[in-house]
Amino acid sequence: MSNKTMFAISAFVIIASAWFVLEQKPVIQQPATDKAVLISQCRTALERCDADAFLKLVYTTDSPESQDLSNHRMMFEDDCHKPIADITIKPLGVGDVTSYELKGVRYRPTLPPRGKLEITFASEPNSAVHGETTSYLVGQGKGRWWILTSEPAR
Repeated sequence: MSNKTMFAISAFVIIASAWFVLEQKPVIQQPATDKAVLISQCRTALERCDADAFLKLVYTTDSPESQDLSNHRMMFEDDCHKPIADITIKPLGVGDVTSYELKGVRYRPTLPPRGKLEITFASEPNSAVHGETTSYLVGQGKGRWWILTSEPAR
C-alpha cells in the first residue's frame, strides 16, 4: 500500500472515531421527571464515577454562598468506588434535618424537600463497615426531580 493510501485510511479512521465520540449521548439523556429516573441516573453516574453527570442532577441557585455543591462532589467522589447495594427515595422522617446553621448563617434547601435519596452500599468482604449509606435531600422543581443543595435562608 502506498503512503498516500495509508494516510487516507488513517485520516478516515480518525475522523470516523471523532464523529463516533461526538455523537455519543451523555449519561443524562432526559430530565428526571419521576423518582425512578432520578434513581437510575444517579446509579449510572455512580457506576461510571462521572461526577459531572451526578452534579447535573443537583439543583443549585445563583447564590454565591451555596455551600453544598463542592460537598456533594466530594461525597460523590468518595462513594463512586463503592459497590452499590440499593438506591431508594424515602419519605422524610420526623428527625431528619433539612436546614442548619453555620457560622451564624442559617441554611435551607434550594427547593422544598420531598424526601431523601438513600444510597446503600454493599459490604466489602473482610470489612468492619456494614450497611454504609449516603443520603441527599430531594425535591421537585421546574418539572423534574432533583438532588438538593443548601443556600442561605432569606
